[in-house]
Amino acid sequence: MDILVVDDDIYNGKMIGHILKRLLVEQALSSEDALAMLEQVVPELLIVDLMIPGRMDGIDLIKAIRSDARWAHIPIISMTASYDALPRVSEMKALSDAFLNKPLSPRKLREIVTGMGLGTAV
Repeated sequence: MDILVVDDDIYNGKMIGHILKRLLVEQALSSEDALAMLEQVVPELLIVDLMIPGRMDGIDLIKAIRSDARWAHIPIISMTASYDALPRVSEMKALSDAFLNKPLSPRKLREIVTGMGLGTAV
């Protein structure tokens, strides 16, 4: 797995996989799924939505990942379309290596991924 997308919208995971078609993209539908998947395989990149189901939202999941030495090195792109979460967006941006608004811009996603060193596969 090159990229782990954490988003409860299956369409977003498929779209990211299509945009980044030369990379192996897997999707976790909740914070618990994401942590379980990280226990098995460490991806080169995480893409995390703010509003995900589970014990943790996207911000809490990113904090948990950043505080774990096994995963702290993984670059994280955060994303959200939730305008009611605007006060938390600045916190999410501060915890992430990059930020995207939904709906995702394929060009912007490719630019960010390329800038993170995965560009040879994009």
